[in-house]
Amino acid sequence: MRESRTRAGLTQEAVARKAEVSLNTVRNVESGQCVEPGYFTIIAIAEALEMEVAGVTLTSPGAP
Repeated sequence: MRESRTRAGLTQEAVARKAEVSLNTVRNVESGQCVEPGYFTIIAIAEALEMEVAGVTLTSPGAP
């Protein structure tokens, strides 16, 4: 997710605003600290980054 975000030229704050989620949520999902983000959270972040939903969860450092 971090790679997609930086490639898009977005900060974590910008993603949070676009996805209408908290900055902490974006940070936790991106770092892998949030191992089971909610369905709507994943969808919102994926849409904000214009990426596939799987990319939000599979590219996080803590993902299996």
